[in-house]
Amino acid sequence: MLALDHIVVTAKNPEEAARAVAKQQQLAVQQGGKHENWGTYNWLSFLANSCYVEWIGVFNPAKAQQSANPLIQAVHSALEQDIENIIQFAFRTENMKAYIEHFRQEGIAFTGPIEGSRVKPNGELLEWRMLFPHMPNAGSLPFLIEWGAHKNTPDKENVNDRHIASITAPAEHAALYKQLYKIDTLENVDLHFGSEKQFTIK
Repeated sequence: MLALDHIVVTAKNPEEAARAVAKQQQLAVQQGGKHENWGTYNWLSFLANSCYVEWIGVFNPAKAQQSANPLIQAVHSALEQDIENIIQFAFRTENMKAYIEHFRQEGIAFTGPIEGSRVKPNGELLEWRMLFPHMPNAGSLPFLIEWGAHKNTPDKENVNDRHIASITAPAEHAALYKQLYKIDTLENVDLHFGSEKQFTIK
């Protein structure tokens, strides 16, 4: 079964956006790092059920615009349109190869795997792979992420004692989730379908 890995929120100033939510929700947030090849950077809030919220912004618009990464393209496009909101969910898998085979067998178009990396403020290198399925007229669908030797987890003292209880995806995606990801829910959060992307914290 897949797990929610993180929620992607665009922000012109990730630190300000993260701190505003932190104050409202009484959450701890911290600086993430820079994706030098993509021209983006982030702030993060880690929750108790092994997932996190990412506020991502652009520090080099030229690099972001030219990126072949669908997520970075979406981030750049959203911020160009002054959209500061949830744009993506990332589902964590430990067997991306199986999903690649599934997509190929079902004739589902996809981009990837795309490799990513960034250096954490403590100097640790994080590496991961991303897989982006595409369906006609479906808009932005969750991507799959598979972490390398180190998952994006902080020291225990930097993890909030609260958790993401549920996420809500667009209602029109309900059938697609079963077709693409072979899931009815996620390992660590409840999955609902409604009018727009959102999440609840408890």
